[in-house]
Amino acid sequence: MKKLATNSVYRRTAVIFSIVLAVSFIFVIVQSLIAAEGGTAVRNAGNTPINQTGVITTTGSADGDAWAAYMQAHYTSGRPEPAAEAAEPLPEPAPLASPPPPVGNLGVLTPVVYLPLVFNPPPKLAITVTRANSANQWTVSWNNGGSAITAYELQEAQQPDFSDASTIYSGANLQQLISGHAASFNNEYYYRVRAVAGSQSGTWSDTGLGVGAYLDNFTDNTSGWAIRRTTYLEEVRTWYENHSAAEDNWQLIIQVEDSWDWGISSPLRRAPAPPYAIEYKAMPANLGNLVSHGAVFGGDWNGQSCPDYSSFDGLYKHNICFNRFYNTNTIWFSQLKLLFEKVDYLEWRPQDGGSPMKRGSYANFTDWIDKELSPYVSNPDGWNTYRIEVRNSGIKYYVNGNFVTEMLSTQWVDGPYFGVFASTDEYSNSTWRIDYYKVTPLDN
Repeated sequence: MKKLATNSVYRRTAVIFSIVLAVSFIFVIVQSLIAAEGGTAVRNAGNTPINQTGVITTTGSADGDAWAAYMQAHYTSGRPEPAAEAAEPLPEPAPLASPPPPVGNLGVLTPVVYLPLVFNPPPKLAITVTRANSANQWTVSWNNGGSAITAYELQEAQQPDFSDASTIYSGANLQQLISGHAASFNNEYYYRVRAVAGSQSGTWSDTGLGVGAYLDNFTDNTSGWAIRRTTYLEEVRTWYENHSAAEDNWQLIIQVEDSWDWGISSPLRRAPAPPYAIEYKAMPANLGNLVSHGAVFGGDWNGQSCPDYSSFDGLYKHNICFNRFYNTNTIWFSQLKLLFEKVDYLEWRPQDGGSPMKRGSYANFTDWIDKELSPYVSNPDGWNTYRIEVRNSGIKYYVNGNFVTEMLSTQWVDGPYFGVFASTDEYSNSTWRIDYYKVTPLDN
């Protein structure tokens, strides 16, 4: 029995010794990892913080202070790595006079590694801009970015590169009504939106375009009107003119001085999407048989400088803008007559005589309209007001408030570019004054 008891004591002693040895071994390994990581934060089981040097920063007891001194004596971090040639062996630590004091409630140290937080950026949004209504209002909307989104930021600009952008809305809504813009020759507005999640902002959406009402009284000669189509560079021109300085009566002038020539002047601004109405007031400045003018609309443009003055073809035979369009060609011959043209293509044919640039029709001109305007015009030599209402179902033409005719061929009505036209026939010159030009959205 005595022998069994002795063996039992030995076994218990061995177990206790093994546990102490294992705990000591784990402690040494953890502290080595801490020193190797050079800054891994640790906390003790009693939640006493330990700084990056392994030093307990707040102890609240003498035991803690002693533990801090021990840690400072044995561990360090933050020293820059020396150059290879300057390396020196570290001095041996001084031997302890006595073993470390009890650690009290320090318990087993648990390493805590702070990993970088990874966020999914807010998503890129899809933006939509409605067409303007008759009150010159439209709505910008975007999709929901998800539950993490705290706000949406909407910007508006009149330059497509957003160099003049301003933030017009920031909040949780998914749409914004745009109102308060007066009709202007600067009638194009660019929009972009992004999602915000706390301090993180997403990428900007693609650009949305809003087109409002257009109005030009020609008091500002930077509004962009210029010759875009011409058959004779030196004899087809346009300019701004103050016809009566006393009345500040500014007008746009378009002039064709040689026989058989024609031209188009345009600011290369967009009209709102159909339905919309063009209205302008015009009069002939020179009375010559078969001189004419008209409103041009439904035109195309590829965005390049139009025309291209660097070459003959770029000037006369280009395909940059107004390759197809509608033209309310209004011809003076002591009275006024309408030739409502749907121009499907242009072809340079100087060998055929007459105008070197022919306006062509796929339907062999059967969809063009020829109409006398004398029932609607009391003074063909003076000012008359013209209105064209453009819809997907047809194009209605008015003079001085009177309905005249409707063009039912609407193939090109989605072309947004507009302007004015002038031409001569056998006689010259054809000069026309335009008092104002406006393009307004319609509701139906």
